[in-house]
Amino acid sequence: MRASRGSASDVLFEEQAHAYLAYSRRVHSPATHRTLRALVERKLVPWFEGRLLHAIRAADIERLLAAHPDLSPASRNRIVGALSALLQYARRLGHVHRNVAAVVPREREEVAALPLVGLADQRRLLGGVPAEPRLLFLAALDTGARLGELLRLTWADVDWEQGGLLIRRSKSRRPRMVRTSRRLAAALRVRADREGAAATQRIFESGIGADGALRWSWRKRFKRAAAAIGQPNLRIHDLRHLAAINLVRAGVDLPTVQAHLGHLHLVSTLRYAAYADETASGRAARVLDRLHGEDAD
Repeated sequence: MRASRGSASDVLFEEQAHAYLAYSRRVHSPATHRTLRALVERKLVPWFEGRLLHAIRAADIERLLAAHPDLSPASRNRIVGALSALLQYARRLGHVHRNVAAVVPREREEVAALPLVGLADQRRLLGGVPAEPRLLFLAALDTGARLGELLRLTWADVDWEQGGLLIRRSKSRRPRMVRTSRRLAAALRVRADREGAAATQRIFESGIGADGALRWSWRKRFKRAAAAIGQPNLRIHDLRHLAAINLVRAGVDLPTVQAHLGHLHLVSTLRYAAYADETASGRAARVLDRLHGEDAD
């Protein structure tokens, strides 16, 4: 910042962008920071460079979006979201009086279909990767934890007596204890016994790259295994969705699934309701089966 200028109205957009990205690096996960940096540096700075923060209006943001007509609603919403976060940080610092991006309406996004992968194929998927990354993917599938949450885990976060993993830092900013399945607990014990399990060592340290994110080689192995079971578009994050779908199909109620996944609001969990066996549609189908069976007699 050019402190010598002496007034908030003199702060240029690119100056605030630089300060915001430094802040983002401190508070966000590596993956989130990379996404924000790409949006700020590739979309926002080229458009607002040379502009004073206080002079940016909602109409300027609308023109930015109009300049990218080929972007999906989700991509356009991410641009507005990144700008809103940047301006909110500037407001906290006293550089702007209000966050004009907050009043720009978001576009309706299509709800993407969740992956349908049966239990047998899930086992084949895990069996298709080496032991080192397999433990990470097993943890994602059985706990439903986000990739960033898992990569931050240390051996001190393992509750061996109760069988759980302490997620200290989550998207909701609330710590939570996630219970481990028997197979996950056993796999963790094997890894701990082999490596010595120093308390401060990260459980999946061998899979973390220099930038703090998952190594590309591990991502590549996952993609190969996914393609081998006929799911070439499956993402590592989809293991979190599969964890929820497995629970719902097994009859677990949505509030329990919400707590397991660490959703702040139940509405985030409702997307999995359609996968429950005991849905209204399922009950209706069974009634029809009985009805048609009686007619056949």
